[in-house]
Order: sequence, then C-alpha cells, then structure tokens
Amino acid sequence: MSDLKPLIPEITALIRQDTSQFVRAAGMAVVIMAEQSDQSVWPLAQADSSGRISYLTGLSLLPDGVLKAAFRPNVTALAIREPALAYPLLMKLSRTPDEKVQALTSLIESLRHTPEGRQNAPAFVQLVGLAKGLLADVPAKNRPALLTQLADLGTLEIRLMAVEAKMAFDKKSLVVPAGKSVVLLFENPDLMPHNVVIVKPGSAQRVGEAADAMARLTDGFERNFVPDSPDVLFHTPLVNAGQRFRLTFKAPDQPGQYPFLCSFPGHWRVMQGVLTVEKKKP
Repeated sequence: MSDLKPLIPEITALIRQDTSQFVRAAGMAVVIMAEQSDQSVWPLAQADSSGRISYLTGLSLLPDGVLKAAFRPNVTALAIREPALAYPLLMKLSRTPDEKVQALTSLIESLRHTPEGRQNAPAFVQLVGLAKGLLADVPAKNRPALLTQLADLGTLEIRLMAVEAKMAFDKKSLVVPAGKSVVLLFENPDLMPHNVVIVKPGSAQRVGEAADAMARLTDGFERNFVPDSPDVLFHTPLVNAGQRFRLTFKAPDQPGQYPFLCSFPGHWRVMQGVLTVEKKKP
C-alpha cells in the first residue's frame, strides 16, 4: 500500500468530487490503508452526512482488523449522527465483552433521549430493531437487562377488530404499561359503524347510557355518539364498514382496569372489553 502514497492527493480529490457513495467509501479505505491513518479523510468525514457515511462504510471495508480498531474513538464520535451505520461497526470493533455492552448501552441511551414526538418515526423504529438485533453480540448474562430497557422504548402498537355480524370486539382484554405511548389500530369489517371509547374505571355503564341518550340528538351521529364527559379518556370516530383508524394516546399513569366500548347506541351493552394498565416494571 505504500506504493499508493503518491496517489493520495488524487484519490482525496476523487473522494471530494465523486457522487457515488461506494466510490467515495472505497477511496477512503484505500487512503487509510496507504497512510495507516485517517488523517487525510477524517476532515471529509466531519463535513456532512455523505462524508460521515462514506467514512464509516470505508472503515467497514478495511481488511486489517487491528488498523480498523484504531479508529473506534472516531466511530464513537460519529455514532450520535449516523447511528444505523456506526453502532454495528462499533460492535465489530469492540475487542472485549464489556466494550460490546458499552456500545449497545450507548445506543439504547441515545434512543431513550429521543423526543417522544419522534418515537413514531420509521427511523426510530428501525433503530430499536437494530438494537434488538445487536443483543446477540453481547454476553447472555447482560441481555435480559438490555432487553427490558428496549421494551420500554417507542410506541406500543395494539390491534383491535370488530367481529363481523357479531356485535363484538375480537379481543376482550388489552394490556399496556402505565404511561406508555400507544397506537391502537382499530379495524371494522362489519357492515355497521363502530368506534372504540376508552373510559375511566367503573364508568362504562354511565358513559354507555349517555351515548344511548345521544340517539335522540340531531347531531349525535356527527359527534360519533361520544358523550361530552370527563369519564371519556380516548376515543376513535365512528369507523365505517371496511375502514380502519389509528388512535394514538398515552396510557394513563395510574394502573387499573379501564373499560373500552363501542358507544353507538345500544352497542355498548355487549361490545365491551378492558384495557389493563399495568404498573411500570422497575
């Protein structure tokens, strides 16, 4: 590789000019091997996202494991901005079990500090999946604690369906942790419209009877037959046949049994279930 040293300025110029991610990454790998250093390419890695991606990809192409491991601090520095590439590489560069645990813990910590509003984003969901995949690389004794931390991340998606021609939900019981961000995907294959109304413990009959009374209102249908009541915590609109609705909410902080029902007049008497909010595991 020492024969390539005179060509380093030209290769560096190519890296700056070429738009192909692979060509740039391969060029960086060649320069690093020729110099046995990343001195010439590190400034490019800090310039923008394309430079960071090329640098990380270039490091992954290095055949010399010892040389590659020397750049672990730089990979760590880039991990916050390019986690999807940096953390798998960090796991490969980690020489001891403790370093692997440290790398995965760092990824989980960065995910835990992601603003709640961004935890539904596909990129966040993909990173959680990546972290779960990296669990296989850490010692078995560390996996349960790390998996528990991962389970607390992101949004919990649960599914609920109306049963066709049976005036019932397909599930009588749903379980969520207290304070968890939840997406309830409600599907209605039935011919009649249905909704899902989650209410305070012990208030199902009160809310149901108030919904029945709305049948006499001219705008009851427009209001989805959902009573204007403090007992109502979360609700979908009426969902027509063959339609679905995604209801996003944060589970109550107080553990307990929270009834859910369809508030279309008369439906609530048979179309009910219970959302169990469990205490968060320490």
